[in-house]
Amino acid sequence: MITSRPTTPAATEIAPAEFLRRLGEAGEGPHDLASAALMLAALDRPEKNLAPLRAHLSEIADAVKAESHFARHAESGARALSSIIAAHYGYEGEREHYDDPLNADMIAVIERRRGLPVALGILYIHAARAGGMGACGLLSPGHFLLKLTLKGSEALIDPFNGGALVEREQISTPRFGVSDLILEPGAEEFADALSPVGD
Repeated sequence: MITSRPTTPAATEIAPAEFLRRLGEAGEGPHDLASAALMLAALDRPEKNLAPLRAHLSEIADAVKAESHFARHAESGARALSSIIAAHYGYEGEREHYDDPLNADMIAVIERRRGLPVALGILYIHAARAGGMGACGLLSPGHFLLKLTLKGSEALIDPFNGGALVEREQISTPRFGVSDLILEPGAEEFADALSPVGD
């Protein structure tokens, strides 16, 4: 379970390029992925005031921290995440304009409450770790999923679909969730759908 404090440098007073340089030298992690994604987006949008966006990330983290305090296992932790990120804040996968670059830009994702599976996954990882859960991405077939761990239990969730719980059997089937998920080219090339993706 990943519960140690992120090794990422503090993002409050550092220019985006310097933050990212330090991040590159910080080792394997865990890292503050949400701040890293925000800083990457800020490189292309230097006029943006990041303070309200950082405050929003802190607000999500605090809400999950309070809610997940009552979670007894990863599945209830997953439900807490979903109720806050998807239900309360309204984050969802962008289906209509999936290929729009804004769906990967964390500034735009926060402002629009829509994004790609990885961008939304970063928000879920950020919130899950703040709530004391372990969280990592998975090499699922053509779609980014997350594994949460808590108190010796684990749960698989789909950040693109409102943090919905996913059964292992669904992932191991060819063309997992084809009716609900957007498969990417080369999806069949992933041999182990449950391999964790590092920070």
